[in-house]
Amino acid sequence: EVVDAARQRGFEVLAGHAGIAGPHQRRLGPVIDALRPVIASLDPHRTGLSALLADVEAGDGDGTAERAWRFADSVAALVERVTCERPVLVWIDNLGDADAATLVVLERLAAVAAGLPLLLLGSTRPPIAASPLARLIHDPPVSPVTVVELRELGEDAVTAMATAVLGATPGPRLRAHLAAAGGNPRYVEQIARGFRDTQRI
Repeated sequence: EVVDAARQRGFEVLAGHAGIAGPHQRRLGPVIDALRPVIASLDPHRTGLSALLADVEAGDGDGTAERAWRFADSVAALVERVTCERPVLVWIDNLGDADAATLVVLERLAAVAAGLPLLLLGSTRPPIAASPLARLIHDPPVSPVTVVELRELGEDAVTAMATAVLGATPGPRLRAHLAAAGGNPRYVEQIARGFRDTQRI
C-alpha cells in the first residue's frame, strides 16, 4: 500500500528483492534490480554507473569493503540527482536476506536522505540481535528509522486477500489451507496462487 500510494503521488519507485541468502545469492542484487530502470531512462551523461553495475553483476573486482563504499557513494549520487526531478522511494523487500554490500548502500542512502525527498523502505522479518541489519535499524547514520510491526492477518483479512488473488471466494478446502498460514500475508498469497494456478479453488 505504501508503494502504491507513493507512485500515485509521483514518486520514482526503485524496488528490489533480496534473494534467499546462500552461495548463489547475487551480490548487490536488489540494488542492481532497483537501479536498472532508472539508469536506462536517464540521459547518457548520467549513465556512468552502468559499467560499474555490469562489473558487479559479472563478479569483477576484489569485493572489498572499500569497493562496496565506492559503489555506495556512486549510488547515492545517482539517487540524489533523481530527487532533483521528483521524489524517490527506494524499497528493498526481504531485507533480512540482503547481502552485506546491499546494507552498505542503504546505510549510505540513509546518510544523505535528510533534506532530500527520499524515502527508504524495507520489509523484513525481525532481524537477529547485533546483526548488521539490526544495527542499521536501531542506530542509523543520520535519518531516524520508523519500525512498523505488522501483526498476523485476521480471518476476514485472509479471506479478502485470497479472494483478491483468486477472483472468487475461497471454498472450505482452501480456507483450511489458508488457516495453516498463520495469518502471514506472504504465505496466504502463495497458497491462494497455488490453488488458482492448479484450478483447485
